[in-house]
Amino acid sequence: MVGVYLMKIPKFLLVFGEKIKLRIKELPYGVAAQYDIDRKIITISPIHETDNGLLHSLLHEAGHALFYRVSINQAVSYETHEFIVNNYATMLLENFDIKPKLKK
Repeated sequence: MVGVYLMKIPKFLLVFGEKIKLRIKELPYGVAAQYDIDRKIITISPIHETDNGLLHSLLHEAGHALFYRVSINQAVSYETHEFIVNNYATMLLENFDIKPKLKK
C-alpha cells in the first residue's frame, strides 16, 4: 500500500555536515525504513499511512545516522542503540511540532 502524504521530505538531511540522502521506496515486508551506512541513504517505505508515522521513521533513521556519524554505535549494543533512537523519535514527536526543512 502506498501512503498519501501531505508532508514533503527533503532530498537529503545533514548530520554534522555529512549529507544523508532521503528517498521513499518499497522495502521488504515489515520494514518501515532503513539506514544504509555505507551509501549514506535513508530509505522510507511507502507503507506509512500518516505523516506522523513517516516522520517517526525519518527521525528514527536520522538517529541511526547520528549514532554512526559520532561513533556512539561503538559504545552501545545494537539493542540499546535501537531502543534509544526509537524512544527519542517518539519523544520528539510528542513534544515538538516538527517538519523537515526542504533543502535544495
